[in-house]
Amino acid sequence: MLSERVMVRLLRGWTVQCGDGGGMLITAPHGIWLQRANHPVHKPEVFTSFLAISIAESQGASLCVWSNDERVKNEFRCRADTANTDPNYSPGETLGESPWFRALSRHARRFESVGGTGVVHYDIHGRRDVMTGEGADGLEW
Repeated sequence: MLSERVMVRLLRGWTVQCGDGGGMLITAPHGIWLQRANHPVHKPEVFTSFLAISIAESQGASLCVWSNDERVKNEFRCRADTANTDPNYSPGETLGESPWFRALSRHARRFESVGGTGVVHYDIHGRRDVMTGEGADGLEW
C-alpha cells in the first residue's frame, strides 16, 4: 500500500502519484493500446504498468501510468481510444499538450522547488517477442 504522503490524481485516464523517493520518477506509457501519428496502433506492453507501480511503491518514487479504469476499458475494447496517443510519437509542436510530457516537467519543477539537484526517470517498456530458436548465445529473439 502507498504511504499517506502519496498524492494520487486521475486526469484523463492516467494516474500520477507523487512519492517521497527524491527525484525518482517511474513511467510506463505503453500499458494500453495507443494511437501513433502516421504509424500502426501500438499494442499494450504486458505487465509494464504493474512493474512501474511495484517499483514506485518499493522506492517511494513518483509514478505516471494509465489509470486502472483506462487499462480495463482498453483491454475490453482491444483497440486504441482516439484520445490515447503514444507519447513517443508526439509531434514537437504538440508536446506541451502531452500528459506524459507535462507529468515529467511537473515532476522536475516540484523536485527542484524543494532544493533537489537531480532527477532520475525510469521509463518501463516491454516486448512481445517470441523465442524462435537457438542462436550463438543460446537463445535467439
